[in-house]
Amino acid sequence: MNHLNRAADTEFPRSNYIVREWEAAGREPTKEQKAEYWLQYARDLASNVKSSASLISVAIARGAWAWAKAEKAQTQIAHLERRLIALERRLESERKGFFYRGTWQEGEKYDEGDFVTDHGGLWHCNAPTQDRPGTSDAFQLAVKAGRDRRR
Repeated sequence: MNHLNRAADTEFPRSNYIVREWEAAGREPTKEQKAEYWLQYARDLASNVKSSASLISVAIARGAWAWAKAEKAQTQIAHLERRLIALERRLESERKGFFYRGTWQEGEKYDEGDFVTDHGGLWHCNAPTQDRPGTSDAFQLAVKAGRDRRR
C-alpha cells in the first residue's frame, strides 16, 4: 500500500481520498478497490493534464499579447526618439539666434544658422558647408544687395 500512498499526493485529491479511506479501515484493499483507485488516479492525472494544457494556452496567449504590446511600445519609442532629435536640433539652431560670421572667407567652415555677407548680400547657412554662397543649396539669400553697394 506504500506505493499507492506515494502515488497519491496532493495533486490528485480524489485518488488520495480513496487511499486515506483504506488506511482508516486498516485493511488491504480488494481488487475492485484497487481498480477504482487506479481509475480515479487516471482521471486525476487527465484532469491535471487538461488544466496544465489550459494554463499553457493562457500563458501563450498572454505572451503573444505582451509581445504585441512590446512591439507597439518599441515603435512608439522609435517615433518619439526621432521627434526628440528633431526638436533638439531645432532648439539648438534657435538658441544660436542671429550669429553673424562676417564676410564669407574661402576655406572657412560655416554651420547651420550662421549668417555671412558675400557680394553685398546677406546669406543664411542651412547646412554645414565650405561652399561659397549662391553656388549650392547650403546657403539661402536672406537680404539682397542694394543698388549702390560697393565692390
